[in-house]
Amino acid sequence: MRLPFAATSRPVRRGRPLSASVFASVLFALTVVITACGDTGELGSSKLKSVESGATREQVLAAIGRGQLTAEGIDTMRVVNGFRLEEFFQDGTTYSVIWYREQPGTIADTVRRTTDTPIVFAGDSMTGWGWDFYMQWASEKGIPKPPL
Repeated sequence: MRLPFAATSRPVRRGRPLSASVFASVLFALTVVITACGDTGELGSSKLKSVESGATREQVLAAIGRGQLTAEGIDTMRVVNGFRLEEFFQDGTTYSVIWYREQPGTIADTVRRTTDTPIVFAGDSMTGWGWDFYMQWASEKGIPKPPL
């Protein structure tokens, strides 16, 4: 009995092969879709991606849980729920940055892209999170940026 497809038969090509530019466009589109659906690579993104812009500080803290940062004495004012807190007052608005961190540490530790993720608030409303957002926001507001 003969099978309809022999092991040595070649598939029949129909139509024209994809041009290099069409192939590159399809590859780029797939990369964008896969990246958009996946993790951003930022620390805490699995917790923060479900938090929408405009969420209150309490809603954000509930989503990220308790941090492991410690402080003593007056420095305890710079920690909220175990995360570093920075506040800036500009143009009549108080801006806050909560630095999400998973590693244990102290308030004396340097903020780093590899260990901390910024979450930015205007008043009690989250305006955005992540390093790309923070760097643009800090530039627009004239806020000092941590060394990277």
